[in-house]
Amino acid sequence: MMTDALRGLNAPDWPVLYLVFDWATLPPGMDAAELTEEAILGGVGMVQFRDKSGVPLEVWLERAASVRGVCRKHGVPFVVNDRVDAVEPLDAEGLHLGQDDLSLLEGRARVGSEVAIGISTHDLAQARTAAAAGADYLGFGAMFPTGIKPDRMPVGCALLRSVAEELELPVYPIGGIGIGNVGQIVAVGVRRCAVISAVMKAAGVRAAARELRQCLDADA
Repeated sequence: MMTDALRGLNAPDWPVLYLVFDWATLPPGMDAAELTEEAILGGVGMVQFRDKSGVPLEVWLERAASVRGVCRKHGVPFVVNDRVDAVEPLDAEGLHLGQDDLSLLEGRARVGSEVAIGISTHDLAQARTAAAAGADYLGFGAMFPTGIKPDRMPVGCALLRSVAEELELPVYPIGGIGIGNVGQIVAVGVRRCAVISAVMKAAGVRAAARELRQCLDADA
């Protein structure tokens, strides 16, 4: 079991497999806590909760709480997407911000120095800007075509390699990554990634997470 602290970790020590738990992607009839536990048991090492449905904070917190509880049980870092007002109530280890969300500096002022902040980036310039501003980690993509954000053009593995080689902070490629293409990520020297559908929509959540971890860890 790993510690759930994030800030202060050296880049190589950050979790390998990052699940973005997207509420809209939760299969009908599937329990959020059960899915989270299966994912963690399969090898997920960090979980972000994302719900873009616009529900009131109270509902958002209620939905997120079951996921957060499982993360705490297993010592896995829990990250809040966008909702800076949910970080303290959920005692989250991290906050993730997109390009159109609160700025990193504003987010840091709101959550303090102990919460890790990740930034979604889509090109080298954005990645450099986020790193210079003090981001703790980056999301980078979309790597491949994705149904979650179909309008996002794939950035390509060559650009991922450039970002990962230039910047010293952890970079999590995201977007359309699954067992059929994660090897392309590994081939450019990146041994971590963030996923949504590849785990959340899998017939066997634990098995899907385990297979991804095995690919990311192979010959490391």
